[in-house]
Parts: sequence; C-alpha cells; structure tokens
Amino acid sequence: MEKRLCNRCNAAFTPSRADKIYCSSSCSKSGPKGGRQNRAVTKRENTESRKLQSILSKKGASKEDYLALLSNHSGCCEICGKSSTEERFQRLCLDHCHSSGKLRGFLCAKCNSGLGMFKDDISLLLSAVKYLSFK
Repeated sequence: MEKRLCNRCNAAFTPSRADKIYCSSSCSKSGPKGGRQNRAVTKRENTESRKLQSILSKKGASKEDYLALLSNHSGCCEICGKSSTEERFQRLCLDHCHSSGKLRGFLCAKCNSGLGMFKDDISLLLSAVKYLSFK
C-alpha cells in the first residue's frame, strides 16, 4: 500500500480511498484542518452563502444592504429586545418591507410573525395598542 507523509505532523499514513481521490496530503490525526473536514467547512460556507443570496433576491435586497444592516445589529430583536440566545430558535429573522423590499432589521420569530399577522398595517397595530391599553 502507498504511504504518504503528512504535511502537518510528518507522520506516515496510508491514504483512504477518498484521500486518494482528493489528493489529501495530511493524516486524519492532524485535526479539523485535514482534507475532509476542510472540504466540509467550505461546502457549508458555500451553502450558507447561496441560501443568503437566495433570501436576499426573494426580498429584492442587495448584499451591501444586508451587510450595512448587519454591521449596526446588536444581536437582539429590534422589537422585544431579546437576544438570539434567549429564544428557542437561535436565529433572528431578517425583516423587510413587502411593498418596497427594503430591509428593516432583525426580529425574533415571534415578533416577525406578529408583524406578519398584522400584514405590516400600521393602523391595525395602532388599533391593537389602543385595545390593549384600555383593557
């Protein structure tokens, strides 16, 4: 069997079939930066990038708008103030205006659903506030 020298720890190793196909030059003991793990991380990053691009294109927003919004983001829902780690689902939703497509901010799933239930209608939301304040 063919032996190779690991380019990280200089140990001799016998490459697996996948290592031969992908020309891996490091052994499996050299940690998460080895061939398979590195490809998995790159694949995950590419998948996340494609998902983000898909979401932004559906919302009619650009990546620059998203990055600008993200740079000012505090990690909390912009309505209730809960951090993403306090919620059951640890991701915040990217909220946008349905008529203009403009990105508005990051909301927890409950607040995002609430706005959706009111169809982003300010008069309905004000009626709800008025109803709650007198009950």
